[in-house]
Amino acid sequence: MVDLNITAEGELAAFLAFWLGRFILPHDKEVIRPETFVMATLMTSGHRVSFAPTVLSYIYHGLGDAASNPDYPGKANTIFPVHYVIGWLAELFPCLYRCRLDSDCPDDFSTLVCYAGLLGITLSLSQARHIFRDGRYLSLRDSSYREDSHVIDMGLPEEDSKFLLCIRSAIFPVRARAELILKPYYPNRFVHQFGFDQGVPSNRLCFIRALR
Repeated sequence: MVDLNITAEGELAAFLAFWLGRFILPHDKEVIRPETFVMATLMTSGHRVSFAPTVLSYIYHGLGDAASNPDYPGKANTIFPVHYVIGWLAELFPCLYRCRLDSDCPDDFSTLVCYAGLLGITLSLSQARHIFRDGRYLSLRDSSYREDSHVIDMGLPEEDSKFLLCIRSAIFPVRARAELILKPYYPNRFVHQFGFDQGVPSNRLCFIRALR
């Protein structure tokens, strides 16, 4: 056997590239994704990498393919990180999945791990629609409120800046091998889950193009 003399950092980067291609950004079976190498190297060196926009684009693309299947969604041969969708559904709509015992999910476990392998509840289409429209799963503001004006400067903390960017409508681009996927992002479809009832913030809240 040839000694490749790979450093510990190199082994970690290789593992992260494999993990990204199979778990975070799956696109095809048994395919090595060179586009994950840069992200894996950054993570190995301790840099923080945000996958949310890319993962959301993959999810929208996969759900769109499934919904447009001429037969029915269950027969769609599409690959995307559906485990994130399952975790989101189980977290926000507990009635859709059987609960896991607290002893099987310690506090130091991530949220997604606690929902791994759970079996879903079988529902009819009308039952599913009723759940998504049920007022128990909405968090609405008061019907009467005062709209205050706030001056937003560029000195915001990083977490606040990321939040403001996330609640703006946008287009998510992601490249999968030779395919470029562009998916619109409309957070107003789900903002009721978090106490918002407007589509996007006021137009007074603007960001220059270079910072988007």
